[in-house]
Amino acid sequence: MFALVFLLVPLGIVIWGLVDASSHPAWAWDQARQNKTLWIVLQAVGVLFCFVGVILSIVYLAAIAPQVRAAERAFDLSSGPRGGPPPGWYPDPNWPGRVGYWDGSQWTGQVR
Repeated sequence: MFALVFLLVPLGIVIWGLVDASSHPAWAWDQARQNKTLWIVLQAVGVLFCFVGVILSIVYLAAIAPQVRAAERAFDLSSGPRGGPPPGWYPDPNWPGRVGYWDGSQWTGQVR
């Protein structure tokens, strides 16, 4: 039983790190000056090498993820991003359930 827990807990930490890393948009990673692909690959490959992935996942969850989350929170839906994402369709602050077009510096008024 102990051996099973000893294997499942680290695997759960790695899965948590992988899911968290993959859930953040690329622009938030760019704003945090971190590399999304690198952190996903390090955790995934690291699990093959005797718990190195667990250590990398813990580092990611403790140090890198908070930076990426902070960059993602800097995207204020009412005024737009502060140095935020590139032009594209994002949740519209004035129309819940719809998306609006952000042109890179302001909302255009286009919704769908």
